[in-house]
Amino acid sequence: MTTVSIALNLFFNRRGELSPRTLEWYKTGLQFLEIQYGNREIEAMQPAELRRYLEELIDRSPYRDAPQRPEREGTLAGATVIGRYRALKTFFNWAMREYGIEVRMNPMRNVRPPRVQDEPDPKAAEISDLKLLLAACEPGIFGLRDRAILYLLAGTGIRSGGLAGLKWEHIDFDNLVMVIRKKGGKRQRINFDAQLTAPALLAWRDAYPNGWRPELPVFCGLHSRYYRMPLNTEGVYRMLERLKERAKLPRRCNPNAWRHCFGQMLADAGCDIATVQRLMGHSSPLVTARYYLDWNEDQLREKFLRFNPLKKIHRP
Repeated sequence: MTTVSIALNLFFNRRGELSPRTLEWYKTGLQFLEIQYGNREIEAMQPAELRRYLEELIDRSPYRDAPQRPEREGTLAGATVIGRYRALKTFFNWAMREYGIEVRMNPMRNVRPPRVQDEPDPKAAEISDLKLLLAACEPGIFGLRDRAILYLLAGTGIRSGGLAGLKWEHIDFDNLVMVIRKKGGKRQRINFDAQLTAPALLAWRDAYPNGWRPELPVFCGLHSRYYRMPLNTEGVYRMLERLKERAKLPRRCNPNAWRHCFGQMLADAGCDIATVQRLMGHSSPLVTARYYLDWNEDQLREKFLRFNPLKKIHRP
């Protein structure tokens, strides 16, 4: 018998698959399952129970379920509610695969995201900040590594997990493509440019401590405590925070912000939704459209004037 508690314990203890930050996020979002349904067989979970929980979240006050912090007036932010929904979706999708349970038994299969009023758009980095961050890189080996990371983040939209798991054998410099492991273990081919990203990666490879080998991680720690150890997602975040502070940037510049910058620039340049979806590695074009094709009236007008097919036959 597989209970919710057993499944959660295994989900939280997948070695090397979840960063400490991600693990803490999942534990917060799924703690109610352990409390309310820990002894329930996972196949016995019902969609109605999960829908009811998500609906109740919309009116729940902040920190109501956090005894270590005083409860506040108001309601949970829309982003928090949507985050709990995504955590549930990810967990049950994983559990169905892990235990060989039929997809039709997935209690989240037909549960729709709750309607919230204030779900924020992704906060994208500004491409103009890239020069400032590059200028803030230290000289020597640290700067070579950090510049390669910056170009890879800004120029490909790669996720921090994919970047941290990248090995030299995954990169084909002849065809300017690399293969990364996405969320859920799926693989994705990522294209990179020959002008900036490829030279930055090769310069870092030439300086790799004690020499590079195909099976080694592309990015490693350089401080004595973490010397040559694989650079994990936490290390990537800390590196970007140091550069942000050194460059005195007020805006976000974490890996997600650069990923959203990449997607937004593709969409703003008129790239079709199917191509944006493939380049971003989204599972559905609906995800892509939701985040990157939500134009205001002025933007729609500008695109109409730019792409109006009658321009092709008009002769002044």
